[in-house]
Amino acid sequence: MSAREFAKWADVVDESMRRGDLHKVLAECQKHFPFPYAFKKAAVAIRKQIRESRKNRVDYENLLEELYKTAVCENFFRFIEWTAILDNDLCVLTARPLVGRIGHPYRQIGYRNLKLLNRTDEKWIVEKWGEPDSHSDAKAANQQLWQEAVDRCALAAKKSVDKLWRSHGFDPP
Repeated sequence: MSAREFAKWADVVDESMRRGDLHKVLAECQKHFPFPYAFKKAAVAIRKQIRESRKNRVDYENLLEELYKTAVCENFFRFIEWTAILDNDLCVLTARPLVGRIGHPYRQIGYRNLKLLNRTDEKWIVEKWGEPDSHSDAKAANQQLWQEAVDRCALAAKKSVDKLWRSHGFDPP
């Protein structure tokens, strides 16, 4: 994904946010996980929906679950610098299959190590689900998936280096 393409989807997110189309913001952001901007804007959109639901006295547990899953997912990808891969298309291709598979057991992960959550989020979570048994991180709760992520990242980096060697007429080492 070129910088120009990034700007396009980020502009769509920003414009949708200004119009108050929070569902479109969330959908667009989820298409672009694991980019940090996508996680940040998704959390903002979900928070706004939660506040609206609380104000209208409507159940918001599904939104809280979505916010928590987003925070766990962001925590998982924070450990690997996915966005440091030069070829952003490769980054998205290697990460996208993992997004929906990241487990988010609240009792094990808790909330203290999830940087995407703010104090209000934590208060809402504890109100709904109580205190967790422990506070860990997404990596510890998803060890097998973590190894797959590391392997995917290493393979993506190797393919990128091999492509570079070939583009200069050399066989990769």
